[in-house]
Amino acid sequence: MAAARRKRLPSRRVQVRKATERPTRGLDKAFDCMKHITTLCTGIIGLTVTFAEKFKPANSDLSVPHSLKIAWVLFTVSLFFSLWSLLAITGSLNEIDAGKGSNNALSPNVRFPSLIAIVLFIAAIGFTVYAASDIARG
Repeated sequence: MAAARRKRLPSRRVQVRKATERPTRGLDKAFDCMKHITTLCTGIIGLTVTFAEKFKPANSDLSVPHSLKIAWVLFTVSLFFSLWSLLAITGSLNEIDAGKGSNNALSPNVRFPSLIAIVLFIAAIGFTVYAASDIARG
């Protein structure tokens, strides 16, 4: 009987710990999503700029498709909004730690920059794919 009680106590502690951590899970997931968008934006910009010289025909000036230039701008603006979102999430987590803030990942200070970053990122991916197909066609 005493062994059974010992087994129950750790599981209750784990449940209590999970219950106290649960309110910030939405903000943690939003933070991770914005980190991924930030990483992908910088990686795609770096990769396409690095290999931009491969887009030109031999013995000609560098000619980057306009759709790729638009994609670079969209990635850069998306990067700005994702960084804004990361800072907003950090501020919200600090407010929660201080016992003042709401644990809602859909609060306007987080939702607005996150939504703009995601929409711009998807549009930039579309322009990048279009530029790749344009380059492949010759």
